[in-house]
Amino acid sequence: MKKSKKKRKSRIMLIVDFILLIIVLGFVYFFYVTDKMQYDESGDSSILSNDIDSKNMKDYRNIAIFGVDSRENALEKSTHSDTIIIASINKKTKDVKLVSIYRDTYVNIPEKGYNKINAAYFKGGYPLALNTINTNFDLNIREYITVNFDSLVKVIDLLGGITLDITKEELKYVNGYTKELNKINGTSVGKLDSAGTQVVNGTHATAYARKKTLIIIMEYPMYFHLIFLPM
Repeated sequence: MKKSKKKRKSRIMLIVDFILLIIVLGFVYFFYVTDKMQYDESGDSSILSNDIDSKNMKDYRNIAIFGVDSRENALEKSTHSDTIIIASINKKTKDVKLVSIYRDTYVNIPEKGYNKINAAYFKGGYPLALNTINTNFDLNIREYITVNFDSLVKVIDLLGGITLDITKEELKYVNGYTKELNKINGTSVGKLDSAGTQVVNGTHATAYARKKTLIIIMEYPMYFHLIFLPM
């Protein structure tokens, strides 16, 4: 029994590592590779500030990364931020540390009451999402990045794909989500012909990440609190 639980936990953490990797690549992609970022600073004036010792924080740059689950690839409110990661950059050492906030974390959303933290972005876009993070975790974050399905696909394609070991049972889910992503992104990526270890493109990799989360929820609901949903 103990061995089985350990195996399940390891499998779940591998998925978390996979999603974290993609988010980091997306962060690098948008900041250093492309100039196609959409900038929205309209809500900056409403972001709450905490009384934090600026002297101790001057060497750090903290950025919130939101991965939104939107069938229309929207980047603003009315879409849930199912992935929330805080990227902390040490300006002196250039080290980057990532901390995920699970989407089902129950928090106090300013002026909206208690709810799951992913609802903050839905109700008020990035300003309310940042206010919720700052209020509940005693932070002072003012910078953010929002990534949608289309962005994730482009990041992986930019890297030339990614190697995945897809089982026969997983193949039908990957192909099903591939069809959905084609509708969302306006693409025409074909289905995977067979299971096994292979290099897949951005659409297939994103479909795999979404499928993997669904399988974990169905098979191991007791561990659902350990993961955050991919974009």
